[in-house]
Amino acid sequence: MKAQRTALFLACVLLFGIGNAQAANSATAWVSDSSVSPEETTELSIHLSGNPGLAAWMFELSWDTNAFTLDTGNGLAQVGDAFSTGTLLAHQKEDSSLTVSWYSARNVSADGEIFTIKLKANSNASGSYPVNITCSAENTINAAEQLVPVSCNNGSITVLGTAQPTPITTPAQETGGGSDSPTPKPSSQTEKPSGTTPAQVENAPESAEEAMLKVAFSDVPQNAYYYDAVQWAVKNGVTNGTGNNSFSPNATCTRAQTVTFLWRAAGSPEPTVQSNPFSDVKADSYYYKAVLWAVAEGVTNGTGADTFSPDATVSRAQTVTFLWRASGSQKAEGTSPFDDLEKDAYYADAVQWAVEHKVTGGTGANTFSPSDSCIRAQIVTFLYRNAAGGKSE
Repeated sequence: MKAQRTALFLACVLLFGIGNAQAANSATAWVSDSSVSPEETTELSIHLSGNPGLAAWMFELSWDTNAFTLDTGNGLAQVGDAFSTGTLLAHQKEDSSLTVSWYSARNVSADGEIFTIKLKANSNASGSYPVNITCSAENTINAAEQLVPVSCNNGSITVLGTAQPTPITTPAQETGGGSDSPTPKPSSQTEKPSGTTPAQVENAPESAEEAMLKVAFSDVPQNAYYYDAVQWAVKNGVTNGTGNNSFSPNATCTRAQTVTFLWRAAGSPEPTVQSNPFSDVKADSYYYKAVLWAVAEGVTNGTGADTFSPDATVSRAQTVTFLWRASGSQKAEGTSPFDDLEKDAYYADAVQWAVEHKVTGGTGANTFSPSDSCIRAQIVTFLYRNAAGGKSE
């Protein structure tokens, strides 16, 4: 009888909210990044971490309805394994946004996938689109009727096989006087080993529990140079793949996605500035806070007087420069081992710093390939190696 009363109370909370409940420890929810071809369907996963114990939650998801349609073939939303013991409710509003709520008679403290939805890309969809998630603060509680604060990180969907990302046509300001490559070349290179392996630096055997937590993406083989980097990125909330059990290691990244990865790797801090200097960065975009943070930290000044070019493909030179600036723009010493770097290039110090700190080993015996597009595998590898603090094996 007590369990029935509790379930009834929680159901009422989801409908009407609660008044003056105390707050419990916080959690974090985020939407996995995804990629899809036009007229194909992709599955988006919504995850939760740092869960102190929840008995009810409610989230709202929204997306560009001109680009995507909700696939309702198996229902509006499907509950994840972590919350399969409760009751899931979903409702699509008139503006096509989706409200998903869940309740249980007892606390569930599991982390992981809480629910999934499926979106179908329309034939005219092209480029990268945000998927926004909002937590209903008054409707996320535990069984003790305490509010549980939940911070939400938006995700994105990249539509593949369509028009190329908009090239940068204005003089770039990432340069500090030089010039960004406006159209990075497609990358056919892999990142050479750098001598840095954080998993080995930790110098501790992997426990059985840690081994079970490894994410098994179908396109990330265990012998890939980026395998450990991908595992680290998922564990630290940098990315959760692109859906359908895939990571898409060879997919190129946009400037918006790269800055978002950097921001998440830094812990998704609140920006210290609120003024947005860019006309092409909207307040409701998934990368909005990441860009404001990057501006405040001196990571980027944009690509023009008031442009950031969020959908432009990012190059290897730009990516390493972003990471170098986020790490404090330390002065590099020594001589570059690469023949394809100009000494006065805006990224020269950044690449040399990356070499010295074992963030990169280049793409060949004496090449860095600065103008090549930076792919997802390379970006998470750079971040992972930098997280090792420059230690070598």
